[in-house]
Amino acid sequence: MPFDGQQIQEFYDEAEKIFQKNGFDLFVEIIPTGPRSIISLMGVFYDKSNPDQVARALNWCKEFRALCASKGYPPYRETLLGLNELFQDNSEYYKVIKQIKNACDPNGILSPGRTGKEFSQRGSP
Repeated sequence: MPFDGQQIQEFYDEAEKIFQKNGFDLFVEIIPTGPRSIISLMGVFYDKSNPDQVARALNWCKEFRALCASKGYPPYRETLLGLNELFQDNSEYYKVIKQIKNACDPNGILSPGRTGKEFSQRGSP
């Protein structure tokens, strides 16, 4: 995210609406990465054993990801929920990641299927 107060405030105002709509408190951690950009960590805390909270958290995730995408802010760390979307929206990224995975793990023994995508040579057609 650009290290620009106005852009940051506008984004946080929009994000706060998504938090409130889904019944969560706004949580933000700002990490300056240099003179021109920041990493903004945002998330929700919920009880995984509570179906209502889980549903609200999933909805928050979907809406928040859409907001970030509309602003051109990629995720700092991708979750398992978003990996397939990440690969769908960026086939070149998937090709590069697959090449790296195949170079490091040609037999596909490290975390097979963890991401929902098959990266190893074994899974190639």
